[in-house]
Amino acid sequence: QPINSKFVSEMLGYKNICGIKFSSSNTVEQLKVLNMQTSDFQVITAVANQFFAALAMGSKAGTTSMAGALPEPLIEMYDAYREGEIDKARNMQVIFQKFSSMLPTGSKRDNFLTAAEEKFILNLRGVCEPYTTSYYRDLDNAEREEVIRALEFAGYDKYLSEANR
Repeated sequence: QPINSKFVSEMLGYKNICGIKFSSSNTVEQLKVLNMQTSDFQVITAVANQFFAALAMGSKAGTTSMAGALPEPLIEMYDAYREGEIDKARNMQVIFQKFSSMLPTGSKRDNFLTAAEEKFILNLRGVCEPYTTSYYRDLDNAEREEVIRALEFAGYDKYLSEANR
């Protein structure tokens, strides 16, 4: 069962609990938990496709596995938001969401998360080989092409190594 806002509220006040990573695509639940933030209790959100909305609801930090492969778009969105460039940050979120929606659906379904896509992007960046552990399924050639098209669409291909641009 997923952790919900009621559970989080019951954990408040325990001296050894000072925060939570709250990953939910349910915006109402996310807002309820973000509203529990205090100087003694931090909330970190974790849905990249809602990063802009989380910032607007008061999130001060976020985490996502995709930031391991493509930190720049999320950092740029955060910086734009913090500098008061709200429309720019929102547009960056729209592009990031479109990029995400263009990633292969089969591998995400098989792997649940985007581990294979992230490893392939890291490979295109010259960081590592494109292979995942045996727990995950690697991308096939057609799926790799989908990732490349998504990167090009979003303009994220500028982050790739010179050899892969």
